[in-house]
Amino acid sequence: AARRHRVARALASALAEAGCPVTDDLSGAWQEGVGWADLAIAGGQRACSASAYLTPALDQANLTVETGCLVTGLEIRHGRCTGVRYLRDGTMTRARASGEVIVCAGAIGSARLLQLSGIGRADHLRAAGIVAVADVPAVGQHLQDHPAAMACYACPGPLPPSGYNHGEVYAALRSQRAGICPDLHLFPILLPRAPAGCQPPAAGYALVAAVTDPDSRGSVRLASADPGQAPLIDPGFLRERRDLDRLAEGLDLARQAAASAAFGAMPAAEVWPGPDQRTPAGLRSYIRHTVASYYHPAGTCRIGDGSDAVVDTQLRVRGLDGLRVADASVMPAIPNAPLSATVLAIAEKAADLITGQRRAPA
Repeated sequence: AARRHRVARALASALAEAGCPVTDDLSGAWQEGVGWADLAIAGGQRACSASAYLTPALDQANLTVETGCLVTGLEIRHGRCTGVRYLRDGTMTRARASGEVIVCAGAIGSARLLQLSGIGRADHLRAAGIVAVADVPAVGQHLQDHPAAMACYACPGPLPPSGYNHGEVYAALRSQRAGICPDLHLFPILLPRAPAGCQPPAAGYALVAAVTDPDSRGSVRLASADPGQAPLIDPGFLRERRDLDRLAEGLDLARQAAASAAFGAMPAAEVWPGPDQRTPAGLRSYIRHTVASYYHPAGTCRIGDGSDAVVDTQLRVRGLDGLRVADASVMPAIPNAPLSATVLAIAEKAADLITGQRRAPA
């Protein structure tokens, strides 16, 4: 607690004084309110899926890890996925699967790879010059993400560095338009940051608001059949007016916190949106021009049993054998929180499904 950053402490105090609920465990029984985040840090470094799961298994004889590669497509024969094509040092290579291929490229990469392999909406594939091997219209659709907007503050001199990933405190709150769960996140970025196209201050911090239960949906489509070309990503941010209204409410709450007595000991000037943007119309215009991602894309290979699904409840791609997807793309609805823990849960469930299927019959 003694190492908590003073801006994070000020934000927590300001929101509590404004009447926001407080929780002592955002991952526990009461997941609503202002609280100090659980942090995945080990030995002073961020612990990720690679360090926690992959690194300890690198010496296993049945594991080969290849890096610096570009996967260009899945090999499909007679309705079954039999392997993967990829470029390594400019040379096309193939990895053949005697069992299954598991795609874990994320909500952008998995949808893109399936489409490059002829799995997706047939007319979209034809437009990109790809022959459809499985007409699965939902591939690349239903893209969901948490839209975010930030207020940026300039300080007279550099702030001390954060010892906890430049965030530390988070607030899971309900907007006036919320349903049964919190639909807003407020948190600081303890570095001088600004939205794309805006000049950041030399020293300072940002306060961020994000909508965690968005109504808007986007898509991922191929620009061409060239695996080296980036896909066409339409995040769909603020397509639904309710998302803009909630984001404006969250950013307004963050700005009120920065202007409160809790921040009084830290002289700072608002750089963006700036003191002139005080009207609802002005704030919404700023948000439209600067809205960004909270970096939680999901939903493009959603799970289900209808025509709007890509994988079934066993994570198997519809219409094909030997192919599963196990990442954030299978989420039918985005969680109202960062996705890392949920993705790990999906991965562990996928491992159980795969190993269970391969067990010898009793």
